[in-house]
Amino acid sequence: MNIDHFWKIVEQVHAASPHDMDVKCKLLGQELRRLPPSELQSFEGHFSELWYRAYNWEVWDAAYIINGGCSDDGFMDFRAALISLGRSTYEEALKNADSLADVEIEGYWSNYEGYQYVAPEVYREMTGNEVPRSAVRPREPSGVKTEEWEFGKRYPKLAAKFGHNDEDLTWMKNRAEKESELDKAAKQLSSLMLDARLIPATGFIPPMSVLTGVLRSGRSPASTGLNFSWAPIDLDEPLYWRTVILLEKMPPNELARWPELRAMILHQDVGYPNVEGFDAWKQSLEARGLL
Repeated sequence: MNIDHFWKIVEQVHAASPHDMDVKCKLLGQELRRLPPSELQSFEGHFSELWYRAYNWEVWDAAYIINGGCSDDGFMDFRAALISLGRSTYEEALKNADSLADVEIEGYWSNYEGYQYVAPEVYREMTGNEVPRSAVRPREPSGVKTEEWEFGKRYPKLAAKFGHNDEDLTWMKNRAEKESELDKAAKQLSSLMLDARLIPATGFIPPMSVLTGVLRSGRSPASTGLNFSWAPIDLDEPLYWRTVILLEKMPPNELARWPELRAMILHQDVGYPNVEGFDAWKQSLEARGLL
């Protein structure tokens, strides 16, 4: 089956029932049962390829505006239903997602789950087996990501039609800016902790009570053997936990920049005793056989 034959089936079914997805799925099943298994497998191959091709940020943005939000599962459904609308609608949406504002049969299809299951179910019914898959799911959506508070500028027709107002999402923009600032501060702090040898060679991250005093002092403890200093830092819990998460996720190739580290993975010291000061904490690591 070539792609033209695929679209012919899809568009015949859509024309027969443009306003009822349940009926559309039933009619699609009837059409597919007329095919031999090899052609049905080819149909599913074309569908999967188109489904993954629509895995891009612009289509996701359109789904978000039309449905007032979009989850991962919801986006799977949206892309399948988009294919059901036919070739011209699908291809134009991939060129310009704002074109979906021109789809007259709005709403009913955009959050429908089930169209993507029809071909696999018919194949299973006919053969007793799962349909072989050839298309490979992309790891990340293609295209350019637009922030939700900029959708109105990027997709004016969709925003006007479905009542999206960028100003309503100012709170989201402010939160994202704070998160970005916190991420930046955590990245800087993680590098400082490694450069200042505040993380011992075995990879244990100091508890917050220990780290707070060191960062406020502005210099490496004597036990590190370094003459390393920085502007004093007042550590709070959000910054501490963001830094811990960042450190624990650091891949070995990044940690290789600090050859004195023997650990390939960093871990927070969750079993430390109630001690005061960095040197006392390191002594507790040694007493516990962790240094």
